[in-house]
Amino acid sequence: MSEVNSEFRSIGGLQVKKDPLEVGKTKGVYQVVDEPLVILHSLPFITAGNGARREEVAGKGVISNEMTCIVFEYLAQKGIPVAFQRRLGPDCLLALFLRMYKLEVVERLKAYGSVCKREGLAKGTPLEPARFELYLKTAKCIWEMNGHTWRLPVDDPMMEIIGNMVFLFDPGAALSTKPFLELHIEDVFENPTLAIKHIEQMRDINLRAVLAIIELFAKAGIGVPDFKLEYGIHPVTGELQIGDVADLESGRGIYLGAPSGAEPHPELVGQHVCKQYFRQGGTGEETVRRYSIALDLLRKAVAA
Repeated sequence: MSEVNSEFRSIGGLQVKKDPLEVGKTKGVYQVVDEPLVILHSLPFITAGNGARREEVAGKGVISNEMTCIVFEYLAQKGIPVAFQRRLGPDCLLALFLRMYKLEVVERLKAYGSVCKREGLAKGTPLEPARFELYLKTAKCIWEMNGHTWRLPVDDPMMEIIGNMVFLFDPGAALSTKPFLELHIEDVFENPTLAIKHIEQMRDINLRAVLAIIELFAKAGIGVPDFKLEYGIHPVTGELQIGDVADLESGRGIYLGAPSGAEPHPELVGQHVCKQYFRQGGTGEETVRRYSIALDLLRKAVAA
């Protein structure tokens, strides 16, 4: 990145506002000047526990960015609406400036992680039908809307919408557990009617997108039992589109074995090549090495 003046800087040859719209745990978002576009800059950090554990690893942002670009290009080829426009540089991409929903939308095809606890399922159990799950994006266990503030027991709670009410649950609790908070839908969405319409659209788009992602990673010898996507509204057309990023921090990736012609890694068979390895105590350096292996396999898969 190079500074242009006190108000603007240049990223990937485009002029953006110097101050980012947002700086998250692993990316920065910059608004392109005079265009309905943003640049997502992937940072060299890996985190777990909502940022409680954080390591800087050289090359991590480059790997995440390239993987996201490959995934979004594949989804676009399948006719799935994505905000992604093009890769700008090693660690940044260009996307439409969506009005993002504060939701994480998860599709689960096999039982891993929290769903095993909630439903009492064995790890790897096929889920039929696939689970479509919504999580409210929060920070520091706080939700704010309409001038009100709610303090929550957990970040990113699972949510269920019934009528004009939104029920929030601890994702790790059993299905029989009561919600820890009930909110009116107006306290979650600025435009509840449009949000409900879009959530119904998400059900269709998300399943098609995650099935395509599973197909893509299968070509690379990687199993993807679940994946998280985020959605926003197109600045001009109002169309619902997939935004944010889509790499192996967005979903679980399990190495199944190298496809024909690729370098085998027998020591990794059945192991995570995703962020889950870091969540379970692995080092950042080894986690990113596994990301790199997955990316190399993905490159070969799309080039075949």
